[in-house]
Amino acid sequence: MARMNEGRPMSTGRVGGRLGLISFTAVLFFTVVGGPYGIEPVVQSAGPLLAIVLILVTPLIWSVPTALMVAELSAAIPVPGGYYAWVKRALGSFWGFQEAWWSWLVSFVDMGIYPVLFGAYGSAVFRDVTGVDWFVSDAGRWMLATVLIWTVVGANLLGARVAGWLAGVAGVLVVTPFIAMAWMAVEGFSSFDAVVGSWSGGPPSGQGTAGALGAGLFLVMWNYQGWDGVATVNGEVRRPGRTIPVALGIVVVLSMLTYLLPVLAALTVTSDPAAWGEGAFPALAGAIGGEGLRFAVAVG
Repeated sequence: MARMNEGRPMSTGRVGGRLGLISFTAVLFFTVVGGPYGIEPVVQSAGPLLAIVLILVTPLIWSVPTALMVAELSAAIPVPGGYYAWVKRALGSFWGFQEAWWSWLVSFVDMGIYPVLFGAYGSAVFRDVTGVDWFVSDAGRWMLATVLIWTVVGANLLGARVAGWLAGVAGVLVVTPFIAMAWMAVEGFSSFDAVVGSWSGGPPSGQGTAGALGAGLFLVMWNYQGWDGVATVNGEVRRPGRTIPVALGIVVVLSMLTYLLPVLAALTVTSDPAAWGEGAFPALAGAIGGEGLRFAVAVG
């Protein structure tokens, strides 16, 4: 049995861990993707055609190699701490500490984005439902962001099994409106040529291809990152040698479809990059399926 630097035996994960394939896949999905929210600025920055190309190509050269690395290390060293334990074992305690410290600092920036996105989407929903404009104020968005933060904290305090179950339920709630959106868009296609035309638009006016590609690539890479983050729960996974690689493969495919299908569907409404700012999906969904679909996408 391999040993850590200090000579302590390395755990290989528990056969009877709390997270099975479905719950671990759900946790991984939310760690990496969490839904198509946040992909809209890629169309705004790069234009429709480049956005589609980036959504299709980036996971092949960015997500797949990272997922394969995480799958191999997670299956070989399925211990709590994930990447911290891997670096510590390979390079020693000093570099293990550096990995943990800098990852912790990065999480402050990265995790801060999601409450902001939730506030941007949720504020419009609550205003429409209640008729109270306060929800779209800075204070209203702060309140919604705070509710999200403490809800997630509470779910994690309840343990890995509960967090995995909640992630699965939330995944269904998030993805279902976008599946309906894609289906309604297909039913509403006027002609194949018109649809292809809506997907083939160039970069925004006044921006060259190179600049659009750079801006879009940065945003797409951010949306496809986070594969190693789930390694911190490796010690909670049942049969990690099988479960982790299979879940990673599933989520690589799901991540691509989660971004691609809503973008293709919404482009049939408008291919104008100016209409694709942050939080654009509810309005675009409403144009496809009416007020009910707009509300479902915003709530999700």
